[in-house]
Amino acid sequence: MSWGRTAADAVAQWTGEGFPVFGVATIGTPADAIARIEALAEASGGFGTLLVLDLPTGTPEAKRRSYELFAEYVVPHFTGANRGRTASMEWARANSERFVGAMRQAVEAAVVRGGRG
Repeated sequence: MSWGRTAADAVAQWTGEGFPVFGVATIGTPADAIARIEALAEASGGFGTLLVLDLPTGTPEAKRRSYELFAEYVVPHFTGANRGRTASMEWARANSERFVGAMRQAVEAAVVRGGRG
């Protein structure tokens, strides 16, 4: 079994062809997980439940961080829980120059006044 000789071979097998019984693994960023789940939903016509297979492959801390990232970014993407936050951040990004410019002017005015109210 060539996929079992090295860790790199195992990762290549899991993320490439996968295994018939278990499917394909997604190893990467939350954006990678979102893309994979969206592709699965598109290919299958949608589904109601996603099962996550947990194998003893990392330290408890690394696995906990992985689940935290999944909960913080991936789940809200599909539930819409971050729509308001995302819209707010996009608005702030689009208007940041206006606020930064006003802040810059206020700081310059304070410096000209010598810090006196």
